[in-house]
Amino acid sequence: MLLQEDWAQLDELTRELHEIESGGEFEDFVLGPVTRFIGARFASWNLHDPGMVMLEVVNSPEFDNRVKPLVESLNRTLPTHPLFGRCVDFETGQVRRFGGIERTLDFITPEEYHQSPFYQEVGSKLGIEDQLVMQIIVEEGNGIMLVFHSDRPFSELECLKASIVRAHLVAKYHAMQNRYNALFREAEAVSARLRRQLTGREFETLEWICQGMSNAEISTRMGVSTRTVDKFVSAVLTKLGIDCRTRVIARYAPWLTIPELLGGGNIAHSHARRLRV
Repeated sequence: MLLQEDWAQLDELTRELHEIESGGEFEDFVLGPVTRFIGARFASWNLHDPGMVMLEVVNSPEFDNRVKPLVESLNRTLPTHPLFGRCVDFETGQVRRFGGIERTLDFITPEEYHQSPFYQEVGSKLGIEDQLVMQIIVEEGNGIMLVFHSDRPFSELECLKASIVRAHLVAKYHAMQNRYNALFREAEAVSARLRRQLTGREFETLEWICQGMSNAEISTRMGVSTRTVDKFVSAVLTKLGIDCRTRVIARYAPWLTIPELLGGGNIAHSHARRLRV
């Protein structure tokens, strides 16, 4: 059972979690405060796509600093790892659904783990004596999985902490996903309304305006003269009933950029898009 000080830390984590507004903050939270609360040394955050193929692996700074020199060994030995073989089909790259929390030493003895290629080539050099994998979500082909690494076997208390924290993370993820979906639907409605009001070229001009481009820059992008762009801009302002482009940007830029930022209304997609930039 959790000790009194553990509950106090959990309450603080929960308060911090409720204040998170973006996917990036969520990711930083699980790689920092959550990792420390569970008792891990470092962690990685993995995303997989609708085909269940791994998209990205984002590491906590300490993990990244330690693992970079061993990436080749890591990639070669992970398929032999007893826990990761349960989580990922290394022949197809697909991620498997499991119960939520899995721990390496639940499937192999410490002696067997120490004899594994992963430990001999990677774990021994990084001081990894146990791993705990936490599946946050596998839904509609998208997934998020956290991997925590420790320099000693995870205790029952730490596994309990991970299970409790996972419930909070999953709830927060769903709340954020619902909010993202609502924003995405509203942005699509605004875009559809604008497309009905404006011609195709006028709508394209509006998109460039909302990216802060001058008429000269827009003319280059659209392959037309600056004078033609002047006419497009004038038509946009007239049809929208706005007297200057600054107000156009303030009113419409957020809605026209939301679909791109949210990656189609999905947090996992938005992470992958952001991380590839």
